[in-house]
Amino acid sequence: MRTYEEYHKILSLWDSGLYNKSEIARHTGMPLTTVHRYIHRYQTVENFENEFNSVPKHPTIDLLKSISQANLELHFHYAYVFGLYLGDGHISKTKSHRAHRIMIFLDKKYPKIIEHCVESLGFVFSKNKIGIVEK
Repeated sequence: MRTYEEYHKILSLWDSGLYNKSEIARHTGMPLTTVHRYIHRYQTVENFENEFNSVPKHPTIDLLKSISQANLELHFHYAYVFGLYLGDGHISKTKSHRAHRIMIFLDKKYPKIIEHCVESLGFVFSKNKIGIVEK
């Protein structure tokens, strides 16, 4: 997947009218098929920016993008929670239907995993209550 800056560079060079697609590919170091595809898809920088800005952004993705390299701990905890959720979890509405709740099911035979899960949930969702239900 190419970055915003790479798309912008391809289309800026194309918009200038000074370069053909082969020259843009050589200049940017990107495959000619990639250059051709994005010029065909967007045609101008303006069209690209309009489409890019119209795509709804997910707040979690924005949060992760904004994290500095120094705070990789949040990335670790988020990935751990996400993995547990994918393994055996779900998200449901609360009884009032005004909020959502993530539920992760773990075997009580593995208390360390439960401990790590609670720690990671607390780190990722620092403003929320974390509870354990035993059965």
